[in-house]
Amino acid sequence: MFTNIITKSNIKSFRVALTLLTCFCVLAISGCFGVSSDNELPKTTNETNPQVTETEQEPEYVGLSPLHTDGIKWVNADNEAVILKGTNLGNWLLHEFWMMNQSSNTVATDQCRLEATLDERFGFEERERLLDMFRDNWIAERDWDVMQSFGLNVIRLPFVWNVIEDEHNPKTLRADALAVH
Repeated sequence: MFTNIITKSNIKSFRVALTLLTCFCVLAISGCFGVSSDNELPKTTNETNPQVTETEQEPEYVGLSPLHTDGIKWVNADNEAVILKGTNLGNWLLHEFWMMNQSSNTVATDQCRLEATLDERFGFEERERLLDMFRDNWIAERDWDVMQSFGLNVIRLPFVWNVIEDEHNPKTLRADALAVH
């Protein structure tokens, strides 16, 4: 869970959280597509302590405190109650057509069909440019300021896999996967 609003001042925290979320998604997707335990990723050793593998290390939380429950309350690492107040950023990184009141007789009724239609009409490169332009303008700096002024501390941020994974090179992050536009 995000415990801070993502702003320019704490974008590093956002990148760490997004990286952890990406790892979770990759693991979840791997399980969905039947990757067996025989195909596990190799563990690398830690340079400072060769006995400890990277997968055994505690994750680094920069500016974020992991949340957990205590009865019916959410609490931070210091067991202080945290009230979650948030919003949904649907349609920014993943088009959710149910939110746009799109009728079922339109050409693009989901993200995959939208991308396929754009590819067919304009080609892959232009589709990427159009979607990047849309994403760069859907949520602007002013929106983050407004969310912060409302005291929000959590967001729902759905995104489609190809925002972070290279479509032409499976299981590889895009070069701009964590870039701030």
